[in-house]
Amino acid sequence: MEKSKEPIRLRQRRMASGNTSLYLDIYINGKRSYEYLSLYLIPERTRADKEKNKETLKLADAIRAKRVVEFQNGRFGFDGGYRLDANFLDYYRTLCEKRHQNPESLGNWGN
Repeated sequence: MEKSKEPIRLRQRRMASGNTSLYLDIYINGKRSYEYLSLYLIPERTRADKEKNKETLKLADAIRAKRVVEFQNGRFGFDGGYRLDANFLDYYRTLCEKRHQNPESLGNWGN
């Protein structure tokens, strides 16, 4: 089976201190962006270092998987019902007018 291309990849970058920084390489609609995770792999000198790096990679992969799910949900129209970039006043006016259309409840309209 052919391996499909993922729009979000976990990448590593060697730092001057010897540690390795983990980040997400996001390539969507011809635009590339990076999300640095503030997670670092340390040089493996002991078993404890190896276990810590293993847990760090698991966490980074879980974050990557979460971003892929968020991307897929937005791509196929499964919105969460809210938008962070929406104007609050427009949203609030819409709610007020929707509530005002209900003749039994006029409480928020006057507020």
